[in-house]
Amino acid sequence: MEQLCDCDYEYDSEDQYTMPEFHQKYKDKLPLLVVVSGGFNGKTTYDEVSTNQVIWFHRVCKQTRVLGRLSNQAVRDYEEFVSIPVHSSHMFTVFTSSRHESDPETLEDILTRHKLPVLVRLASEANDYTLRTVKRYTILLIKTYTETFLQGNCLQDGRYIIAPPLLLAISPDISVAIATGYVKKPKDAFNRKLRQISEFVKRNVELKEKEGCKEITLFDKQDSTTGTGNSIPPDLLPSYDEDFIYQDIVPDSNWIPPIPPNPGTRPSLPARPQDGVLYQEDIPVESENHSRDLSTGSVNNLTVYDDDESGYNSSAGSIKSYVSDMSVEDIQSLLEALNLTKYKKDFRKHLIDGAMLEGLEETILREDFKFKHVEVIRLKKFIREGYMPKQ
Repeated sequence: MEQLCDCDYEYDSEDQYTMPEFHQKYKDKLPLLVVVSGGFNGKTTYDEVSTNQVIWFHRVCKQTRVLGRLSNQAVRDYEEFVSIPVHSSHMFTVFTSSRHESDPETLEDILTRHKLPVLVRLASEANDYTLRTVKRYTILLIKTYTETFLQGNCLQDGRYIIAPPLLLAISPDISVAIATGYVKKPKDAFNRKLRQISEFVKRNVELKEKEGCKEITLFDKQDSTTGTGNSIPPDLLPSYDEDFIYQDIVPDSNWIPPIPPNPGTRPSLPARPQDGVLYQEDIPVESENHSRDLSTGSVNNLTVYDDDESGYNSSAGSIKSYVSDMSVEDIQSLLEALNLTKYKKDFRKHLIDGAMLEGLEETILREDFKFKHVEVIRLKKFIREGYMPKQ
């Protein structure tokens, strides 16, 4: 029997397991006393343990968490996800529409009242780097899933129990072996020690079956863990080929955005400038009616009215109201009609409908979606005026 670790307990060198292997083989045979034969300096308290550490594992803990995807990542080289414990004190707001959020509530309450997927935003105070990062984005909650931890108590110098229970992730970077006896003491002394440990734990340690990582964690597809120390389950992340949230739908190539409604009766016009041209946001606009078809890149019965005193632009208000009613599919076809097809995938990924489109400022279009300046002008002119380029 080879003793690889310098401790008071002996173990079979052939009976060493990574944490996933140990959990699979011994999860129903706890409690057990183990020696950490291969420690790991992880990123969390859940996957960090020293070689030679002796642990009394007494139960398996299951924790329900929710997978979310951070929004507005169209130009990133990677996608970033969040893992959130369902039973958490953090508060979130739910987007009931593109412009309205609900009152803050716990994630547990949200899952009770809403069917996933649902769009939320962190409402709790952001007092660390992870929470500050998460709070910058909306989160699309996709699915619930379960993470597993092993709960136990460490022994100090192989003798004294360290009271606060330890939660250890099922990390493949940690290996353990079952202690089979003392190195220099008889078997009876070892069995007596196991009974003493068991009694001490029963009397002094509060055992909770649903313990787990209490933090909101960040990770991406290139990471090896969900941020809790546990490996990313193979079926956890959404597949663009299979998940309906990201499924591409081929639009009707013959679809053309419908003509905006006639503005109807408008306020009286202010006095015309001497050059006979009206100005809308520093862009000269002809004041005559035009009767053109959208399919030929023009506008039908669209007149620009500009009231300098009230700031009310009748035509722009009518077009914006029309654009806000457009669906995600309508916007997809609109991008094709405006020769902006290369942005369709990112717009669909971020569920850009008409109301969302109205809120996309030029800086967002250029920095997040990488629009060229002339492309921004082309899209904004349609939003403001219903203008389609002449072909």
